[in-house]
Amino acid sequence: MRSRRAGAPRAIALGVALMLGASSAIAAPTSQPTSQPASSPVQHAGRSIQPTSRPVQHTAASVAGAPRPDESSGRRRAPATTTANTLRWIPRVLFFVPRWALTAVFLPMRGLSYLWDRYQIGEQLTDIFFNDERTFGIYPVVEIQTGFGANVGAGMVYRNIFGRDERFAARASFGGRYLQHYAADLVSGKRWLPLHLTLYGGYHVGNNERFYGFGNGDEARIDGVARDALLRGPAFGARYRYDRGTVGVTAALRLMPRVSLRLGTRLTRQTFFDENASVSGDEAIERVFEPQTLVGFERDLANLDSSVELRIDARTRASIYVPPAMYSSGPFLSAKLSYVEGFGPDPSNYVRYLLDASYTFDLFQGTRTLELRLRLEGVSAELERLPFSDAPQLGGGQLLRGYLPGRFRDRVALLGSVQYRFTVTHHVLAYLFVDSGRVYDDISSVSFRQLRVGFGGGLVVHRFIEGFALTAQLAGTPDGDVRFDLQF
Repeated sequence: MRSRRAGAPRAIALGVALMLGASSAIAAPTSQPTSQPASSPVQHAGRSIQPTSRPVQHTAASVAGAPRPDESSGRRRAPATTTANTLRWIPRVLFFVPRWALTAVFLPMRGLSYLWDRYQIGEQLTDIFFNDERTFGIYPVVEIQTGFGANVGAGMVYRNIFGRDERFAARASFGGRYLQHYAADLVSGKRWLPLHLTLYGGYHVGNNERFYGFGNGDEARIDGVARDALLRGPAFGARYRYDRGTVGVTAALRLMPRVSLRLGTRLTRQTFFDENASVSGDEAIERVFEPQTLVGFERDLANLDSSVELRIDARTRASIYVPPAMYSSGPFLSAKLSYVEGFGPDPSNYVRYLLDASYTFDLFQGTRTLELRLRLEGVSAELERLPFSDAPQLGGGQLLRGYLPGRFRDRVALLGSVQYRFTVTHHVLAYLFVDSGRVYDDISSVSFRQLRVGFGGGLVVHRFIEGFALTAQLAGTPDGDVRFDLQF
């Protein structure tokens, strides 16, 4: 009974449709049937279908690669495996266990990501800190570093100021590595394309900056004897304070779609001193190193840095669903040359060079990548003519991760890095890395002996708040150093 009753409405609906179709056919005029030109497309179910009156004429050249009639099987064959596809299996196998181990660790992150999207937490936070047009916002900033503590404050951004994607941003924060930290920049956006101008400035008061001396030496225990800071040897950790103010302008000219030329000039004024610098059990710099050997110490220094940079960035993203900071494949190259000239007591008069090159390999549809990076930085000045804080250095959250900032300083710094990235969710990116490098007294001394190594991993949460990301990183070294960095 149920099946018959269920079928009755269907039968009635079908009958009504047939009656309506018949009535429309009778009502339509039949004396002059409408014909459609053969050249115009036929409309069917809302789609445009091109006429097929002219069959495609194949030539001998167009079917040269097809199998002969007596050799065809009717089955579509997969394309031949290339050498590049075969080589991709090597890193896939090497990173299989670490990737799935981290996937298990980040499983709760997937749940949080689901809740984040389900309840639109990011949108709600953006509504709190930004206006409805998302062009103006005031938001909190937080930075936590091992050995320095927490730096907290507020940031402000104003986008599309005059309707051409101009942007003004400012930040003020306190605590941690910086007693005071102020920064601002103004970007021209699309106003003078293909030229991009950036005007920036900042003022920093640092209380916890470290200096270990020059060279690649191991850290040693402080014995209370002040040493010559220009002599390379064992490293002795000391802290100092500084005031630094900068103002500069950068002009980026787009030469080709992936190539740009950048010209910049920056004026810096800085002072280094020893007052109240002994914190967290570390000795003040004046008790560890002889002050007269610390070039620029307790002097007001000022210098002008003029630079030219050629940048090639051919990195691409496989799809819009890949997190913004995760490039899927392609090369990156930056070659920069700077001339620094000091004023007054500042002895600076040297050339700084920087070469930064990397290549990203796509291991699987843009969601798993492997990046190889090589970075070389050096200065032409001898240490006697170089302010001790301006020497190339390794350490911190970007260069030779795992070591404290400024752990290694000298005239030349070399760094190599291998980084494996993979997506946890559509807006959460995880990565593993191994950094290796060291500093040298001269470019001719560069070798691969006694390299320092740092390793670790991290997370990047994109769109934490509109246009901003949250980054967390944990790194270590064979020397027993462990660093945690959190930045928003």
